[in-house]
Amino acid sequence: MPLPNYADYPGNLAYEQPFIMKQLQLYGFVIEGSVEDMQKMVDVRLNFMSDRPNTKYIVASNKIVFAFTQSPFLQSLVPKFKEMGRFTEITFCSYIFVAECTLQDGEWWAQRILFFIPYILVNTPLTLIGGREDYGFPKSMGDFVIPKDPGNVDFMQVSTMGMQHFSEDAVAGIQTFITISRDGDDGNTEKGHTILSDMGELFSALRKFLTPSEEGFHVGLKFMANEAEILWKKQMSMVFMRQFRDIGDPSKACYQAIIESDGYPSNLQHAHILHDDYTVTINHMDTLPIDTDLGLSASNKVIHAFSMMFDANFDDGKEVYRAV
Repeated sequence: MPLPNYADYPGNLAYEQPFIMKQLQLYGFVIEGSVEDMQKMVDVRLNFMSDRPNTKYIVASNKIVFAFTQSPFLQSLVPKFKEMGRFTEITFCSYIFVAECTLQDGEWWAQRILFFIPYILVNTPLTLIGGREDYGFPKSMGDFVIPKDPGNVDFMQVSTMGMQHFSEDAVAGIQTFITISRDGDDGNTEKGHTILSDMGELFSALRKFLTPSEEGFHVGLKFMANEAEILWKKQMSMVFMRQFRDIGDPSKACYQAIIESDGYPSNLQHAHILHDDYTVTINHMDTLPIDTDLGLSASNKVIHAFSMMFDANFDDGKEVYRAV
């Protein structure tokens, strides 16, 4: 049965993918969480494939990347929607890394590594609506403080609407969510940065500290071949859950699927490995329990930091499994 045409209507603002982003300024901070806690979250959001018992997503590393991004140019590549204009966007994303594994002779073997993004906050409802409806990204609204000068990365913060602790009398309000600050309060704490010359060098540097821990699975020749292809293509493969609540029984999903989409960074304008010391501070919120889900504390030491400006294309998504 062919799919019906999507009914566009005013105010919906879910533009068709694929998309392009230009001059995307990204600040990335790597911290360490709990593989056990992350796996519990991944099991709920990805490992619901009851009729595919030989496929499983297993957390590949205790490393987590917190990224603040600012893009002055976000546009659909579909001609009809391209003519309707473009967006600007500021985001906070949390990236963890999962291995798509298959069961072979009673053991799990990794096939490839994918990015999984359990928390995303954005500063505009335009991309919130599109991101949720097009791809299924779990986006929330946020209010941001980010550096005005990319060469002075000392403080950034995102706040959002929510509740610190659930109770019958709790009232939602604006709460500070994530703060990242450079350690030290005098003017002589900067340790400088290392300039990277191209996107390939950046990918290689990032892969060094995102190497799978190989806990819970094995890697073989197919995995190594896939990793080599990803490095060559400079490809960012993402996996996520897309779902819609059933109108008759809100405790059920009328649609639930695992979706993949690829991003392709290009046109690197600058990339720096930051050598300063940073701390990530998390204000616990029951509405966005990122600390509980990722096994983080209120204060977390950054082990790697980097900044970069680049363009990126984001492909159409593809449905790899549908539960409903």
